[in-house]
Amino acid sequence: MEKLIDVLKVFVHHIRQIIYQEIALFKVTTNGMMSGNVIDHVVRAHNARILEVSPEYMVNRKNRP
Repeated sequence: MEKLIDVLKVFVHHIRQIIYQEIALFKVTTNGMMSGNVIDHVVRAHNARILEVSPEYMVNRKNRP
């Protein structure tokens, strides 16, 4: 209770002003994908972003508006 922060300003948004976005994280094994441009093709085909790549796995993020 002692560490409460004073509220300086509040904004109220109507339902038609709100934008929803879904984000999914995928951890995919990379066996056989590390050679050539297979990873690049998969990411571009699904409009994803690579967050981490290792010899065992890669982590991708996909946004859905």
